Amino acid sequence: IPEPDAGPRLREFCYKLAERAFRRPLSPEQRRLFVDRQFELAGEPELAMKRVLLLIFKSPRFLYREVGSPQPDAFDVASRVSFGLWDSAPDEELLKAAATGQLASREQVSAQVHRMLPDLRTRAKLGGFFLQLLKIDQMPDIAKDSAAFPEFSPQVASDLRTSLELTLDDVIWGGRSDFRELLLGDGIYLNGRLAKLYGTDLTEDSPFQKMTLDDGKRAG
Repeated sequence: IPEPDAGPRLREFCYKLAERAFRRPLSPEQRRLFVDRQFELAGEPELAMKRVLLLIFKSPRFLYREVGSPQPDAFDVASRVSFGLWDSAPDEELLKAAATGQLASREQVSAQVHRMLPDLRTRAKLGGFFLQLLKIDQMPDIAKDSAAFPEFSPQVASDLRTSLELTLDDVIWGGRSDFRELLLGDGIYLNGRLAKLYGTDLTEDSPFQKMTLDDGKRAG
């Protein structure tokens, strides 16, 4: 049996959902168009909610950023920061900052960026950027002549990928965070299998660890 207050509660949920989907508060006209009118016409709260969901998720305001904003405002700034770092919509704290005028200066935006940097979504976004930059995911399957390179195997290829990802993570998030390390660094992450290829002394079952190659012939 439907609860007597189901309609108002669903309507309130739809307001909040639309605001999160559009990444900004709804104007009175938008509340009327996207929510109120659908509840008035549908008759049943469940049917009204389905119509609201269709309108929201088909709307350009959900699918595209900064629709209907001739001059970028604080909520546009919040979306730019969030999608730039997270590939996702602003969180509640970022939307609150936009609503209270706390994204008006460079220092305020910078404070939000530093708050968001430790998030795993930022790490994934930056890692993906460097993998695209190096065109790692575009490479075909690696194959070598087993007679000429008997030590090469699918496991070694996988280890090389892991080594690269660990090295990138260290360059981006390490204490120095210096992009020049991509070209000049002499450290590399090796496990037991890769150590044999690089001529480094590690036991065969050694896990990945950062090592320095001191032969002066390798960098980056």
